[in-house]
Amino acid sequence: MRGKDIGILGVPIGIGGGKPGTAHGPRHARAAGLVEVLGERLDHATVTDLGDVVPAEQASGSRLRDAADWCRLVRDETERLASEGILPLVIGGDHSLATGSIAGVARARRRA
Repeated sequence: MRGKDIGILGVPIGIGGGKPGTAHGPRHARAAGLVEVLGERLDHATVTDLGDVVPAEQASGSRLRDAADWCRLVRDETERLASEGILPLVIGGDHSLATGSIAGVARARRRA
């Protein structure tokens, strides 16, 4: 039986983190072999690295507004993937990205 395809989204966000450097999480996870390890261990699924999602506009200077922009972007991307039957695996960054990823999957499930 074939498992769900997995789409990896990097979210290099550090707005909500208390320590500098959290935005480097996706890069470090990839460098450590995350995509390859998942591909080897989950041979019943296709694992695709979809790159990083990044807002089109520059930071506004308001941490709250910038975090909201990131969350909307992550929401839209995870909703799109989940609607296509792809399991979004979001790597970041700091914990603030969870708001967008949970909202996106919830939207896709509501519509299904």
